[in-house]
Amino acid sequence: MQQASGDERFGSGNGNGVLLTVSGSRVKQPAAAGEGEVMSMQEKRILASIQAPAPRLPYPLQELKMRSGPPAQEYLIPEVEREKVLRSTYPFRPCPDLNAVRFDLHEEKFFTVRDFKVIRENERNFLVSPYYAHSGGMVIDWLDEPQQATQTLFCP
Repeated sequence: MQQASGDERFGSGNGNGVLLTVSGSRVKQPAAAGEGEVMSMQEKRILASIQAPAPRLPYPLQELKMRSGPPAQEYLIPEVEREKVLRSTYPFRPCPDLNAVRFDLHEEKFFTVRDFKVIRENERNFLVSPYYAHSGGMVIDWLDEPQQATQTLFCP
């Protein structure tokens, strides 16, 4: 893992976990998957472990060209159906409002929830950020609120 500039410190308190302090910037992820590799494979595995296979949604699919790897299949969801689709595909509680703002950890940009995309893969409907084709941000990469201040996280 590469570190971004800023004040990042990694250490282990008692050998059982990692203490991560981040101020102003975050740890940079490795570059995107190489040609032919699937974007966000680990995240898809995580979501698949909490999300059962589901029937196809009743919307047409279109090819979504990815920055790297094979194209994804994206649903074309009409605006009037977006809230219903969000509520049926959002894997956590509470479900955000369509007008809520989220931060995509991969793209490092804010977006309005209503701009989400849903892709179809492995018999599942995955909720992803509007930046998915560029950087692979899925619903598990959405921060609820802007992270302005320094924060300390303990990962057991």
